[in-house]
Amino acid sequence: MRHLEDLMENLSRNEPGWLSSIRREAFERYLKTKLEMGIDSPTTKHYTDVKDDDLTAYHPLGFKAVEKGRPECEEGENCLIEWDTTMQSMLLDKKSRSNGVVLAPLGDERVFDEYGDMLRKRLFSFLDPFEDKFAMMNAALWSGGVFIYVPENVEVALPIHLLRGVKSPGHAEVTRNLVIAGKNSKVNIFEDLVGTDVDALRNDVFEVVAEDGAKVDFQSIQDIGPRMKRISRYRARVEKEASIRWFPAMFGSKWSISRVESTLAGAGASNETYGAFLGSGNQHIDFANNTFHLAPRTSNTIFTRGIMLGNSASVFRGNIEIHILAKHSNSQMKEETLLLSKDASANSIPSLSIRTNEVTAKHAASIYQIDDVQTYYMMSRGLTKEESDRLMIAGFFAPIIGKIALGKFRNRLEEKVIRGVHDGQT
Repeated sequence: MRHLEDLMENLSRNEPGWLSSIRREAFERYLKTKLEMGIDSPTTKHYTDVKDDDLTAYHPLGFKAVEKGRPECEEGENCLIEWDTTMQSMLLDKKSRSNGVVLAPLGDERVFDEYGDMLRKRLFSFLDPFEDKFAMMNAALWSGGVFIYVPENVEVALPIHLLRGVKSPGHAEVTRNLVIAGKNSKVNIFEDLVGTDVDALRNDVFEVVAEDGAKVDFQSIQDIGPRMKRISRYRARVEKEASIRWFPAMFGSKWSISRVESTLAGAGASNETYGAFLGSGNQHIDFANNTFHLAPRTSNTIFTRGIMLGNSASVFRGNIEIHILAKHSNSQMKEETLLLSKDASANSIPSLSIRTNEVTAKHAASIYQIDDVQTYYMMSRGLTKEESDRLMIAGFFAPIIGKIALGKFRNRLEEKVIRGVHDGQT
């Protein structure tokens, strides 16, 4: 454990006192805490067991020198490229810079020098650094990550592309990320996670604050190697008349545990989540989506679709809570999983907790296989079985993909779905 302690000390050396204090306490708890995945009960049954994986066997690298030959941002885009924890390249358009928009590595000392009060108020504000062992690991050992700040009444015209990769075996990529969208601002973020076929671990945390009237779109595609493991948490606090739209897409990994959560804290706040996942081989996908209505006239839509092939397994957990002050709110959740193999499995656990009246809330979950009658009909029109399956699969994901406005992300997702199904069937 000495190497982890040395890394933690090195990371905290030039940090503000309040931050290094959190890091040190999280590290102490991390070493002492057992990896508990939850309680086995009808409503909180956890189907994901990773207790046999030794998290401490993966070594965070800390900050490294920029490597030559890595991808670089291209002119005409807002972009930050991070490879094995270290920022390789960054670009922000001139208009955004002049309007006070910030795009920077969160671990940069200059960020804390200039925005220290803001960071102290928001960082760790709605994701407890001691929530569980994964959270403690992140709070103690994060070194990569990004800080995005959009001032009041500013619209970032170009999407912000975050390209992140891992190539080092045995590496733990631990990132902490913070997005603050000021009042009546607008920003579109595209997170692009890639990775070679190495045995590595990712532990990513994103905290998003959408202040009054702000609009945040957040697209994320996970396209990593089959031996990688990933834990990710995306949490947003959405204030009065603000909105967030999540588009998480999960492909690749040995196992992935992802949590997307929004707290609708102000009247008229809204959340939309459109998720897609595809599992193959022996992959395990654990995806949870939670929305908390704390204020009146808030709205929520969760719509997720997944496809499982081979011996893969998935579990979807969705939770909607409407608190006593959230009258006249509307919330709905729907999850559908398509099994393309008799050996694949899926579980869905939707739940509602409603503590007031004068609201609308509903949830639904479906798990099914491709209809043999539909397959026969298309094959009778000259298509092969593989062609007919791919056509139906494209149609299965079409309602999710159709919600995506950002063409670059939409095209990437369409290509990944077709390639992922093809690879999983061969």
